[in-house]
Formats: sequence, C-alpha cells, structure tokens
Amino acid sequence: MNHMLYVKHLTLRGGETGFSLIELLITMIITSIAFFGLAMPFIAERSSWGSGKRLSEAQRDAQMITRAIARVARESNDYSFPINNPGHVKITFATPCGNLSFEGGESFNNGQLHRLDECVSPTGTAVLIDGVRSRVSEFAPTTIVAKKLVRIRLNIAHKNISSFTNEPERNEILNTDIFLRNNAT
Repeated sequence: MNHMLYVKHLTLRGGETGFSLIELLITMIITSIAFFGLAMPFIAERSSWGSGKRLSEAQRDAQMITRAIARVARESNDYSFPINNPGHVKITFATPCGNLSFEGGESFNNGQLHRLDECVSPTGTAVLIDGVRSRVSEFAPTTIVAKKLVRIRLNIAHKNISSFTNEPERNEILNTDIFLRNNAT
C-alpha cells in the first residue's frame, strides 16, 4: 500500500493561498511572548549597569577629593576648621605660599565642594563637586586628639537624573573618612 502525504493549502475566494487571520494573530502572540521574555534580562542588566556606573562615579569623586585633601595636607604646616554651620564647612591649610581651603557641605550651594587657592592671584577656585549629579551630603571634620588628629567625614551622593535614563531616580551614597595628623607637638 502506497501512502502519500498530501498538504492541502487554504484556498481563498480567488483561488489564492495564504494565512488566515487567526493564524496571523497566534503567530503575533507567540512572537510577543518570546520577545518580552527575552527582553526582561536585558532591562534588568541595564538597571544593574546604571547602578554600578553611579557608584563608580561617586567613588571617583570621593577619591579625587581625598587625594586633593591628602596632597594639600602633606604640603601644609597647619590646618584649621572653624565650624559655624555644620552644613557648610571650610577647612584651611597653611602652606608656605599661602592658604589652601576646601569649602563645602550639604547647605553650601546645593551640596557643592570648592577648592580655594590663595597661592595664586587672584584667588583660584576649582569646583570639585558641582551639586548637580554629585553632591556633598556630609563634610564634617571632628577633632579626635586636640591639635594632633582630625577625622574628616565625607559623604557624596550621586544620583541619576530620570530625564537621562528610563529608570527611576536613585542615589548612590559613598562614605569616606580622612584622618589628618598635625605635625605640631
């Protein structure tokens, strides 16, 4: 017995073959499910990448400030930090050519941090933290041993701006402690 497989094509009114509307809808639904199932890991990865990027930018900002303060502190003879307002701190280092200061805090120009250089004329000001994407949430020196050891707590918050990304606005906060030892006896 000889069996043959016959495929019957759907015949439309004009004798044409093609897909029915039901077949097209089922194909579209299956494709949509597969697309959204594959898209979710990519969306999660983008969110994770954005969070890592914000954290690395906050670390970069804190490291830049830590290095700048450490370099100036090594070159200085003395330092002072009168605290009139806890949200706005100015740490001044006495160097042979003049004073170098770091001024900032959460209530200073929306969380900015500046470096003021009196060794040049006119006084040079460099904005280290701009207060837009990164801002200083805490810049607080604390005396540990009078005239000998000071701890500077530096907290930097880096936020994504939701208009630049599709993810919700979030902050990454980096806490850094800097210890300064005075040469005075």
